[in-house]
Amino acid sequence: MRKTRNQQIPLAEVTTDHPKAKEFAQIGTILDSNDSIYSLARQDLGVSDNNVGANGMTAEQVIRAAIIKQIGGYTYRELAFHLSDSRVYSHFCKIGIGRAFKKSALQKGIKALSEETWEQINKTVVDYADNQDIEKGRKIRVDCTVVESNIHDPYDSELLVDANRVLARVLATAKAELPGIVFSFTDHLRRAKHRNLEIMNAKKAEDREKPYKDLIEVTEKTIGYGEKGLRALNCYVAASLKEQALISDITQQLQHHMPLVRQVVCQTRRRVLAGESVPAQEKIVSIFLGFAPGKLTHLLKPRRGGAFGGTCKFGVCLQDQAVSVS
Repeated sequence: MRKTRNQQIPLAEVTTDHPKAKEFAQIGTILDSNDSIYSLARQDLGVSDNNVGANGMTAEQVIRAAIIKQIGGYTYRELAFHLSDSRVYSHFCKIGIGRAFKKSALQKGIKALSEETWEQINKTVVDYADNQDIEKGRKIRVDCTVVESNIHDPYDSELLVDANRVLARVLATAKAELPGIVFSFTDHLRRAKHRNLEIMNAKKAEDREKPYKDLIEVTEKTIGYGEKGLRALNCYVAASLKEQALISDITQQLQHHMPLVRQVVCQTRRRVLAGESVPAQEKIVSIFLGFAPGKLTHLLKPRRGGAFGGTCKFGVCLQDQAVSVS
């Protein structure tokens, strides 16, 4: 039978005098001062009237395990290991000596907590901080971080290959789905891939210049095909609402991708052929995520020894807003 919390703490080892242990002890004090948090969690976990069988995780243990998972950024497999291995974590979750939870039990319990429940828990903690004069919540601290996304390393040659593939796919769709449309184009994707392979295998920078020139030439031809396709789409008379919707969709895709492709060609010419150092604000790292040129919303390059150790990170940039101490 699942319980909200254990009234009697199981037999457990005494925690260490480590600063991390003190931090979790303070978190536990805040949680214990707001019993409604456990009640909210138990509503999502469900209540069983069966008095037989294993007790399972209490609502309190689920909340505390979720906090550890979030703070540590652990997977459920890693969380299960740390709960069984760490005295601080096991004492914080009130597990006791010789007990442990499997990753499946942890996942089932934590996943059961809904977004609405977490929102109510957050509100409870904020109200507690306000009532205790810990935090008034008058200021917001905004930070940015990069999270992994479905884009590969943003080499110029890879971006040019992506450009040829995407534009050729859109134009091929127009030719196949709109039988009356008139424009010609050639799919140069295979040629672009071959040039990219030569660039990746080149030993010296001067060996990359020739395949880069051909790759840029191929991409500019594909851009020309896209311009022809746009003109043909503007002149095409749709025979049905389905065709009209298709024309609108293809036109939007071409209008979105072609300026980005031109920007990639421009930055490749400047960086590879002219030997310029292109500023990060003027670079394109993906033609798929819908970022406009000139907006540094997808590339972070911290200072030497900074948050990422001076390395350049790319992906989706998220803004993290947190209440700062007033």
